[in-house]
Amino acid sequence: MRENIEYWIDLLESAYILTHDIDKIIRPIRNNDIIKKVLNAYLFKVNRTLAGIILLYKNNFNEEGQILVRTMFELLLDFSFFTNILKTEPEIAGRRIIDSLIIEKAKQLRASNYDGVPENIKLDIEKWESEVKSRYSIDDIRKLRRYGFSMVSVEEKAKLTGHESIYNIMYRNFSRNSHNTDFMESFLQIQAYEADGYEELQVSRDSIAMETTFITIYNTIQSLNTVFKLSFNDRIEQLKRKFDMLKKNNDETISGN
Repeated sequence: MRENIEYWIDLLESAYILTHDIDKIIRPIRNNDIIKKVLNAYLFKVNRTLAGIILLYKNNFNEEGQILVRTMFELLLDFSFFTNILKTEPEIAGRRIIDSLIIEKAKQLRASNYDGVPENIKLDIEKWESEVKSRYSIDDIRKLRRYGFSMVSVEEKAKLTGHESIYNIMYRNFSRNSHNTDFMESFLQIQAYEADGYEELQVSRDSIAMETTFITIYNTIQSLNTVFKLSFNDRIEQLKRKFDMLKKNNDETISGN
């Protein structure tokens, strides 16, 4: 079982090297292009999350790693949704991201009664929030405040971006590890209960986690390679071939069990 994880970690480490190389190139050339800035910020978040996943799985913190895989899936949904808006309404894509950030920051600061926030920053936030509100209906502001730039729930985003099956299989399952409400994993780990096939379940669960992580990385680097007109086609294709081979072997191992 551990050998299976090590193969996935090796793949993800190769992907991390590539995303890190891409980040070094695109930072100086993003200029004042809001779309490129958003994509660069997204890549930064993906890189940090990927590094955390690798670190946790390397040290056998698989259940804890699932929390970050859940975050990675949310990044996949946001990225997919954002690129869809870019295709249909490019003029509002970047603006919507910034507007949602302002609405969220204003909500956070107001909840803390602006504790520790300098008066000039408070006034700036309130001014920006007022400008954002002037561009949207009351209902849309409510959606921005609740769901962020997509203005829809995580489940709806999954449906709209074609990732509903991953949501149903992985997201709901991994969410329990983000909250202190389900001790089933702990019971099984400390052998408080006997469960036939638990090791096979772990292999299947961790493989889904690794696949989801790689799919997020792959979609990210493909899009960045295109938007920034980079020349990483060969390295991206090499990663994809490695993934396809690993997934094929992994599926055969699981079905053989």
